[in-house]
Amino acid sequence: MRRDAFQEKALDFGLRLMELLKPLGDPPKHYLLLGQLRGSGLRLGAKYANIISSGHVPIFCAQLRVVEALVEETICWLEMLDQRQLAARGDVQELLDEAGDMAAIIRRSLAAAQQRRPD
Repeated sequence: MRRDAFQEKALDFGLRLMELLKPLGDPPKHYLLLGQLRGSGLRLGAKYANIISSGHVPIFCAQLRVVEALVEETICWLEMLDQRQLAARGDVQELLDEAGDMAAIIRRSLAAAQQRRPD
């Protein structure tokens, strides 16, 4: 299966997120925070993979908003991780920047899909 650019970005993001969380222990000291971050960060790529073939614009847009919400949730959890100083600042900032890029891509995709939407 050929992946598009966003799928590749989401997969890379998930792998980098797992690497960031690995040294924090198992079970992690801050289980709730890290569990939520792991869940939202890894789910966004899978959710996106499920919607890219949708030909129905309203359904595509609704599902893309779910992915957007997961990216925004992941950003929130990353910010909390950073505030608690549970991981190296530079590593967290790289993921925050990447998540911000993904959010921007999703917003542009939503805008483009809504312009194509029949009235």
